[in-house]
Amino acid sequence: MTERARLDHTVINVQFEMDKAQGQFGELGFFLTDRGYHTLGSINHLMMFGTDYLELLGLPPGAENPRKDIAEAPVGINGLVFKTTDADATFAHMQALGIAGDPPKSFSRPVKLPEGEKDAAFRTVTVRPGVFPGGRVYFCEHHTPDLVWRPEWQSHGNGIQAIPEFVIASNDHAGEAETFAKLLHSEVAGTGDSLAVAFNGGQLTIMTPAAYGARYGAAASAMAGRDSIFGALVVRADSLDKIRQVENADLFIGISPSNQSGFFTGMPGSDMRIFVQEGKELGDKMRRAIQDRFAEGYERVVIIGSDSPSLPVSYIERALASDKDMVLGPSTDGGYYLIGMKGALTEVFEGVTWGTEKVLQETCDHLVQNGVPLELL
Repeated sequence: MTERARLDHTVINVQFEMDKAQGQFGELGFFLTDRGYHTLGSINHLMMFGTDYLELLGLPPGAENPRKDIAEAPVGINGLVFKTTDADATFAHMQALGIAGDPPKSFSRPVKLPEGEKDAAFRTVTVRPGVFPGGRVYFCEHHTPDLVWRPEWQSHGNGIQAIPEFVIASNDHAGEAETFAKLLHSEVAGTGDSLAVAFNGGQLTIMTPAAYGARYGAAASAMAGRDSIFGALVVRADSLDKIRQVENADLFIGISPSNQSGFFTGMPGSDMRIFVQEGKELGDKMRRAIQDRFAEGYERVVIIGSDSPSLPVSYIERALASDKDMVLGPSTDGGYYLIGMKGALTEVFEGVTWGTEKVLQETCDHLVQNGVPLELL
């Protein structure tokens, strides 16, 4: 039986804005490799993980005869790449499915190393354009993987370790799921508006536009008249490993909108409980999560966001040990990365303008008005 395909990397098209993209992803806590220059005329930066990676792909300003697959493609996620050890065999598989593009192509790029410059070499084979309208789908055969996956490039300040899920919104989500399943030697799981196709180490989630919009809300990309889009990347950080270091505390994971895809099943381990977040706004969700924990008999509850993977464990322990009724960890955007509470003081969330730079100040004002002792980390 042929093994399921494994993800190699995903591609974000930045067109001619590589400098801007490099700065933005650096601010998000990623370690980016030095800029690469392909023999095909494109440029890139990589964010390397354990067995996969995220690639920023673009073109140098003023490039003559730029690659059309980059220059004319929408900015954003536009490449989904799987591993192959034999590009010719993969091409034959695509031909048998009737979805083959051009025959395999070879290219390289120089890599700067302490011992000198070397050439990283690849062969790629692409699915025919239009088969998957959301973007380019292809396979990559690495001739020099040791020049791509290097330990000094695989550690990120934000704790990101892998890309376990790739989300697609499609007007023909069932048809795309079936084609992906055949291509990846996999099968389609799930029913209704959200389907899953497993690959080795993760899954594709292929949804109707309505289901995609419900999952991501205001963060969802617009279909903009397209039949299909590559809608989101889900990354795995070391947050769970860090909070496991907290002693004498029960651990919970709040997910939204649900675990319908089964993605979280089995991930946390027996030491963590999963619950579905309830409420429309962030304040509603936190209020309900805190109320439920106090109803279960807990005396203090501490909540942190999943977007704070670099938060030191000592901050969580300090919040749990505080003798104050409320503990807040102020963030630079005017909100907070942590909230700790002793007693159900959830009325402090009322009237807060969520998603603005006023969140922390308005919360503190409510605490002062109600005479609630507060500790700021």
